[in-house]
Amino acid sequence: KRVKAQQVDLQKAEVNLYKRELVKEIKMAYFKYLKAINAVEIYKSSLRLVQEGQRINTALFNNQKVNRTAVIRSNNEVSKLDASYLSATKTAEAARYYFNFLINRPLTDSILVDEVRDLPSEALLSVDNISNREELSKLKIAKNINEDLTGLAKSYLIPKIGASLDLGSQAFDWKVNKQSRYYLLGISLEWNLFAFGKNNYRIQQTIAEQQAISSQTDYVKQQLLTELKVRQANMESAIAQYYAAQSQLKTSQTYYNDIAKLYKEGMAIYIELLDAQNQWIDSQLQANIALFDTWISFSAIERANASFNIQ
Repeated sequence: KRVKAQQVDLQKAEVNLYKRELVKEIKMAYFKYLKAINAVEIYKSSLRLVQEGQRINTALFNNQKVNRTAVIRSNNEVSKLDASYLSATKTAEAARYYFNFLINRPLTDSILVDEVRDLPSEALLSVDNISNREELSKLKIAKNINEDLTGLAKSYLIPKIGASLDLGSQAFDWKVNKQSRYYLLGISLEWNLFAFGKNNYRIQQTIAEQQAISSQTDYVKQQLLTELKVRQANMESAIAQYYAAQSQLKTSQTYYNDIAKLYKEGMAIYIELLDAQNQWIDSQLQANIALFDTWISFSAIERANASFNIQ
């Protein structure tokens, strides 16, 4: 009975393991979708910027203020960003389809999004607890089941004692009286002494399996702890990349604003403006990627230390 009950617990642990993995995949898919739609907005605003530059350069060329090179480069930038914008849109669509697939909704349904501007909590970076992992729970249940199986294998050493009691009547024509009633009491003893070799082999087998489970548990603990450490290192790296990207974003924006003023005053050439503009666009994209990479890493740590509460 205990073995059967623990087999049910083993199946429950397997279900919770699937749930926890699904939670991680849903969270990661959500943050990847946010990263994709933010990239679309960056490309959209950048496309408007280069289109305005194209309009200005075309007007200057028509008035013989700039040479043909500025117009050609402007046209190329518009074509390049237009292709990047289309690619980002398709990436966002694919991310939306995958997220809806994970939560079992129609693929084209819209997704309610949050405005994520801050980094996730860094509290999980110092947590080394992996005791809540379902993998360890499964091994613990398997060990308990094996111990019960060992007990069953050793049960042949204990004699089986049985008792029986029969009550009835020996009367004819359904005539029941004190003289017709009877009872029989029996006691039986069963002790199988001729299956010693078979049962001894079974005991040795279950003991060997116990030792194998213990060794496997130690290995899995180290494996899960290593996974957690790697996930934490990835998040620390992502946070460092985020701060570097933020610094680069501020620098590139200031640089672009300065070059744009100089270009309007005729003190900078278009190539310089184009370089500053591309640096600014790229730094926006890198800052967006760095932000959501921290949240994706955070979701991986939640999975690695099983800190998310499964209902």
